[in-house]
Amino acid sequence: PPGEARLVFVQRMGFRIGGGRVVRIGLNGKWVGANKGSSWFAITVPAGEQHVCAWWDAPLTRLEDRVQLTDLDAKAGQTYYFKTHVNTNSGADEVTRMRMRAISNDQGAFLVSRSKRSIARFAPTSP
Repeated sequence: PPGEARLVFVQRMGFRIGGGRVVRIGLNGKWVGANKGSSWFAITVPAGEQHVCAWWDAPLTRLEDRVQLTDLDAKAGQTYYFKTHVNTNSGADEVTRMRMRAISNDQGAFLVSRSKRSIARFAPTSP
């Protein structure tokens, strides 16, 4: 849509996973979606400054290894890809962590083509 940018969030899972597989994505202080396993979703946002948060549901992992923050100045008509990657490194210094980073449109389109689309499912609420 005119005056808006598209943000695409792609998640990849490492070989060895500790903790949960769900990463929630927040934008400007509100949750906008989540990925579970190797998946992706996209949203449109007004052009301008955007603040992005990725939060990995892994309560036994250090906070700095499960929360990632970034910002961008979104330009109308542009698409921006962000990759979250959840991994456990093997070896003596085994560290479980999630990382988020901006990636190129080519890399983003490739990862989307190899992932399932994340679809929201809402649980019924009690009155």
